[in-house]
Amino acid sequence: MHPIDRSHARDAAPGLGPITVIVAHYAPARDGGQSHRALEHTLGSLLDPAISEPPVVLVCDDGSPAHGVLEQPDEGGALRREDANGRSVSVRPLDDPAIRSLGVRVPAGLQGSWLYLPKHRRAMCKARLWNLAARLAPGERLVFLDDDHGFVTDEPLRHFAELLERFPIVIGQVVGRSGRARPFSSRRVQGTTFALSASMLEACGGFGEWTEEVSCGIDSDLWWKLYRRTARLSGPQACYTSTIRTIDSISKRWQSYSGRWTRRRALRRAFEAQHRCVNYRDPEQNPSRRKELWMVDLTESAET
Repeated sequence: MHPIDRSHARDAAPGLGPITVIVAHYAPARDGGQSHRALEHTLGSLLDPAISEPPVVLVCDDGSPAHGVLEQPDEGGALRREDANGRSVSVRPLDDPAIRSLGVRVPAGLQGSWLYLPKHRRAMCKARLWNLAARLAPGERLVFLDDDHGFVTDEPLRHFAELLERFPIVIGQVVGRSGRARPFSSRRVQGTTFALSASMLEACGGFGEWTEEVSCGIDSDLWWKLYRRTARLSGPQACYTSTIRTIDSISKRWQSYSGRWTRRRALRRAFEAQHRCVNYRDPEQNPSRRKELWMVDLTESAET
């Protein structure tokens, strides 16, 4: 497990600092620009005039095959390198011409960086990228999104900011492509549309980079660690809210890395070895999937 050391970021930004929105991105070859359009929509949904300080946006590109230009040095010197637990990640500002050359239109007014980790084998490296992004974040409040989960509710970052004053873990609500919102009672884990305090993420040891070996399981790993951490603390630590919603607009893009039929069996074995939980999908053996045990239900149905 790779620790999250953010002492340099907290020294550079006293207090809470700006909200940092960390966005997972992957554009498969020959997808007709669909992934880029989804990312543009998601980035556009971050323009929240209800917050006094604009967010810092970190796009985490998990080796999109047509984005190799982001690794090439340029005359302007905008490219820098960051270490992601032994892997080199190229980092460029969002307004870099190399990003525009990809055909991605970053909305004016957003500040931040694009992190690119080239693929060296067939694996999903989301955990490694998100750990690096968390270390680079200038503030304490971290929001995590997938690139195809644009906000569909008003003032989402304001709601995240307000709830993070009460809870170090805030889980928003995902709406499926069918238009049905995922209920509080759902036993599925959720790897997007959530916010954590950087201190909570650090205390949990960050995202599980061991998941690269099976190319899936980052969501289940995180929820297990958050549940175990909150069980040792007093008072409510997590909430689930419908005031923050996103729509799942694309799926199966990582399937070539994690879609093999044996992956669930491989993940089950790896999860047991990592956490001594025999069946990560069973809510009785993995109580993190039972939200009522560790989250406060703030969905509209619970409030009325």
